[in-house]
Amino acid sequence: MMEKQAILDQGEELLGRLARAETERDAVAAEYARALESLKAVYAGKLQPLVEKVKALGKDIPRFAKKHHTTIFKESDLVTLPSGELRYEESRVVVHGRSVTVEVLRELGYLDGIHVEESVDWDVLDGWSDEKLLAAGTTRKDVKAYTWELKREEQS
Repeated sequence: MMEKQAILDQGEELLGRLARAETERDAVAAEYARALESLKAVYAGKLQPLVEKVKALGKDIPRFAKKHHTTIFKESDLVTLPSGELRYEESRVVVHGRSVTVEVLRELGYLDGIHVEESVDWDVLDGWSDEKLLAAGTTRKDVKAYTWELKREEQS
């Protein structure tokens, strides 16, 4: 049987190894955090203008497609170009009319259109008939959407 002091010495050795490993881990983690912050600072300045440029160009495409709708989509709802595709689709969505309130839906007995927290459940209204929507004070409207898909160049 081991003597008490030898056992305590082994415990001390284990604790010491763990403490050294934690210290080393913490030093590497701190170095990693500093390097990451430095990289973020370098690339944030490069990335932000590009993010804004992509956002602006993303808004330009639907405007362009709407302006030239007749020319672009005369023959098809999908036009393939060398840099990607322009697409056109139409769908019907429920208009979120101001007169549609919880009280109106409750009076009409359309309780499935009310969230538990007493708000209009527009997802449910999407499935309603046009007559039911009209009775509640709203309608459907046609919505045009323009989308695109880019062909990406292979990066090496």
